[in-house]
Amino acid sequence: MPTQFEALIVDPEPESRMRLRQATSVCGEFTSVNLESSLLNALEKMKERMSCNIVFISQTFAADESREFVKLARETSTGQYAAYIMVLNGNQQSRTGVASNVSGGVDGFLFQPFSVEALRETAAIAAEVRAKATALRRATSRKLLSNSIVPQVEKIFGQELIGKPIPQQKYELKKVLSSLRETFDDEQEFLKTLVELFIAVPAPKAPSEDDLSPIARRRRARLEQSRKREEEEAAQQAAATADPDNNKEKRSGFFIRRR
Repeated sequence: MPTQFEALIVDPEPESRMRLRQATSVCGEFTSVNLESSLLNALEKMKERMSCNIVFISQTFAADESREFVKLARETSTGQYAAYIMVLNGNQQSRTGVASNVSGGVDGFLFQPFSVEALRETAAIAAEVRAKATALRRATSRKLLSNSIVPQVEKIFGQELIGKPIPQQKYELKKVLSSLRETFDDEQEFLKTLVELFIAVPAPKAPSEDDLSPIARRRRARLEQSRKREEEEAAQQAAATADPDNNKEKRSGFFIRRR
């Protein structure tokens, strides 16, 4: 989990923007800080994939504007895993008074005057948000990959059964399995999941003669001949086992004739 973050400060007031910028400069958790004066400009920059892990939003923006910004920012590729921190003037608003604003989508609050300890708390919030987002992303990826494996294996089995293998499909399945492996930290859990997935693959239906390739037809014919011979041998063995006295008399008669 990273211990350093890239921040974006969105504040229409130059002085308060710079105060927060200066405060982050003495906090080792922040490697870079970008400044924007409007929510619209900040959103455009995030849509352009500007890197940021923490977004500081000034309380001077209207509440509905801030909520809309957070909603849209979370839909961007860079903002979906970022932490959104509301910057508040501690002299004007109490901590209990802003608790009800969490529903606006923010992950935490930063009160003025700024302190290194408070900024490190926001970094901890960002780390927690990222950890949860990573876990969710891996779980979602695992589900999507798992859902794609069963139909792929079923198709491969079906093609192999009729003697028409599909190498490209096997290659694609190998890539999916490799990606699925990356979503697991535990090898045993991965193997357990694979077993469950392969068990879920339905048994392929017996193909018709028209579906078979020439090689598969010859293979089926050989198997049928082999099975027929096995059935005949089994029938003969069963008959011999069922009438042991008859066999004994024949053997006895043979020895009598030899004398």
